[in-house]
Amino acid sequence: MKRWLRRIVILILIFTGSASQAFSKEIVVISNSSFPLDSLTKIQLLQIYIGYQTTLYGKTTLKPLDQGNDQLIKSLFLDKVLEYKLEEYEDYWSKWKFKTGRMPPMIKPSSKEVIQAVLQEKNGALGYVWDDEIQGMGGIKVLFKIPLKQ
Repeated sequence: MKRWLRRIVILILIFTGSASQAFSKEIVVISNSSFPLDSLTKIQLLQIYIGYQTTLYGKTTLKPLDQGNDQLIKSLFLDKVLEYKLEEYEDYWSKWKFKTGRMPPMIKPSSKEVIQAVLQEKNGALGYVWDDEIQGMGGIKVLFKIPLKQ
């Protein structure tokens, strides 16, 4: 039922123009400027967001941040980068958490909270936001870009 409701909402957004604005943007994966790498690959992001990779070089503990489930950006990130649907991702994490004891990425209710957490965390935090939300902002490093052009 949730899947159909989500699809209906996305279709409504597309026809009303709200989603067309979102699709002209990019999603960017960001970190604090002190993050030890300058970029990440799609494979690295997948490994981080599904809990396979939890550290960099055995030193930096990775702290991936997620957006709230009702956010369009989360559905797009899961689809374009992790190649998961929201329900599949939640199901994966419920099983992985039980099997390994690892916790899923911390959920932040909005991009604003993701940006604040990345700026406050000196090492290891990363999250995804719309590219225009970080324009002209210091202390942020863009690690990966996800174009959403149709």
